[in-house]
Amino acid sequence: MFLKSIAELKDLNPVLQKLQQVANHVLCTENMRCALNASPIFMDTASLHLERFLSQLPGDGAGQTSFMQENPFTTTKQKLHYELPFPVNYISHAIEGIPFNHEDFSSLRLLARLMSTKFLHREIREKGGAYGSGALMGTSGNFTFYSYRDPNSEKTLDAFKKCCEWAVDASYLDQDIDEAKLSVFSSVDSPTAPSSKGMRHFKNHVSDDVYQNHRQQLLGVTRDDMVRVAKSYLVNGDKMNGTALLGPDNEMTKNEHSWIIHKEE
Repeated sequence: MFLKSIAELKDLNPVLQKLQQVANHVLCTENMRCALNASPIFMDTASLHLERFLSQLPGDGAGQTSFMQENPFTTTKQKLHYELPFPVNYISHAIEGIPFNHEDFSSLRLLARLMSTKFLHREIREKGGAYGSGALMGTSGNFTFYSYRDPNSEKTLDAFKKCCEWAVDASYLDQDIDEAKLSVFSSVDSPTAPSSKGMRHFKNHVSDDVYQNHRQQLLGVTRDDMVRVAKSYLVNGDKMNGTALLGPDNEMTKNEHSWIIHKEE
């Protein structure tokens, strides 16, 4: 194990040098943004402490970092299997989606919740024996499927595919759609803790106006909308996608050349 090998080292200087290199990148004002949440009477004091802390860090706090200027990220289709000494699997499959402010985001978010409760739970949790599974349309822009503590792998990946076909067939009831909306709104309209106010805008650049528009779009999603986005983003076309599997030795990944297998040393 990696941590065990470090614990057994007699000379920790190489490790300390690497940690210092990490700190030079992470604790640099050119690589960070700060959010300050305080009541009005304490804001000046809190700002002073923050400025004092930042003044002790390297960097001038302006300009782009070297990370952003170097090799641009290029997406590739991959299937990765990390062989680990687990008796069960942890599986994720991601499909390239759309940003939060896209007009179809609300339909995909609602579809993900419907898939989770009406198909994936039944096929992967109840029939397959996994501890849990589901689908998510996150603010990262990716539509993802997942399962955890799953005794199956091939059957689960097949269920992910069949779930998309099920969404296009639209064999669910109007009541199922209404229940999915209620479930999504329980998260959308959940109370915001004082310490989290403003963080949606800070972290995801989603303003209150954009978020309110998202709420209105959720209310207006129809069966036809969900069928359309299922066809466009999950079934048809050649969207960028990737699969990751963490779990034991697997005959499926050995026999399919599209899988890249990483073994624990």
